[in-house]
Amino acid sequence: MTQVFLPKGSLMLWNDNAITEHARSPLLVTVTRIENSKRMADGTMRRYVIASKYKWTCSWAFLPDQMVGTIDGKWSALEIENFYNTTPGAFTLKIEPLGPVTLTDGTHIVTTTVPHKLVVGNAIQLGTITTSTGISALTTYYVISTPTTTTLTLSATKGGSILAFVNNGTAASLARTYNVMFTEFGKDFSKRGKYTLCNVDVTMEEV
Repeated sequence: MTQVFLPKGSLMLWNDNAITEHARSPLLVTVTRIENSKRMADGTMRRYVIASKYKWTCSWAFLPDQMVGTIDGKWSALEIENFYNTTPGAFTLKIEPLGPVTLTDGTHIVTTTVPHKLVVGNAIQLGTITTSTGISALTTYYVISTPTTTTLTLSATKGGSILAFVNNGTAASLARTYNVMFTEFGKDFSKRGKYTLCNVDVTMEEV
């Protein structure tokens, strides 16, 4: 099991709704690798990684219950709780949007301004696209190659052929996406003033 802390500024979006950074703790990402073991003819054990499952845990302390009371005006305690109560199944989680990115016609390469840290098979979505056609914002695409730490190519399907877009252009952002479900949610009131302040805890797991 591997654990990674994503610091404040690692913006989260749930079904494209931005979640506040107000008083948020670092986002803990736990990666569990699902393995299959097989004993070889010489008696040694060989393990194969079948898949990796992700779990995200985060919390907010003294969070205003209304988004108008947060420092960034993004979803706060009431919106988070309402989303939890009305979303019993899977939803899309986006973390750490990168942007803007450039789209190059001919080579069909997407270039980021900082290392993207993506690998083949990762699912991503782009923000608003300018000039380029044949590629759409808020549509899930899959990484099929990473020529450098700041370049990648995409496919409309996992392991499919390269996505051939037309015209050089830009996208406002690039974010890795996951299908997740809530497995834990907790909220308690800690103080009352102009806004009710809450402590909120959320756990999401990949499905």
